[in-house]
Amino acid sequence: MTEIIVDRVGFSYRSRRQIIRAVNDVSFRAKSGKVYALVGRSGSGKSTLLSLLAGLNKPDCGSIMINGSNLQSMNPDLYRRKQISVIYQNYSLFPLLTVKENLLYPLLLNKVDKSKALLLAEETLRSVNLDKSVDNRLPSTLSGGEQQRVAIARAIAVQSNIILADEPTGNLDKENSLLIMKLLLELAEEKDICIILATHDLNLAAQANHLFQMEDGELSEVDS
Repeated sequence: MTEIIVDRVGFSYRSRRQIIRAVNDVSFRAKSGKVYALVGRSGSGKSTLLSLLAGLNKPDCGSIMINGSNLQSMNPDLYRRKQISVIYQNYSLFPLLTVKENLLYPLLLNKVDKSKALLLAEETLRSVNLDKSVDNRLPSTLSGGEQQRVAIARAIAVQSNIILADEPTGNLDKENSLLIMKLLLELAEEKDICIILATHDLNLAAQANHLFQMEDGELSEVDS
């Protein structure tokens, strides 16, 4: 079982002229088998909180514990390669690799057998409603919605214990948004994965197991 404990975490962006408190005294717990949704307006701190959970930024105060280990003491490269997958708003696909190669790259990096990796890549692409015609295309030839689904498929294929998703359905139509949310909920339950996503879509967020509101860097759980 995976458990994340965030305890009184704070983080500020600093410039020569001002300090912006992006995350302010945030505490919560998340565990495997559940989907957690963060909602809030742009600039409320959702993406910053995800970046802290991904180990891309270090908190100014407080702690983030992953299965009893302080995230700040862990090897960040191994953590991001072995324990978590991140779905970014801007897709972050490798532009010179085909769709299938984008999924294969992290799998082969983690020493997955090539034949198994190929099968897993193809199965995962089908699960996000992408047919075989896209497998050998470059990301630049796909629509924004298709690129988003490739990014989601890559995160799923790695089979990490934790998936962090920043607006994972932001470029998808209603049908595909519902498909992806259903897939994430099934994935969390069946594979015992902890999924934390930030979204503006309240209807989508309401389907999560736990719903949190972020406002001015502060987090509060919304009563279901």
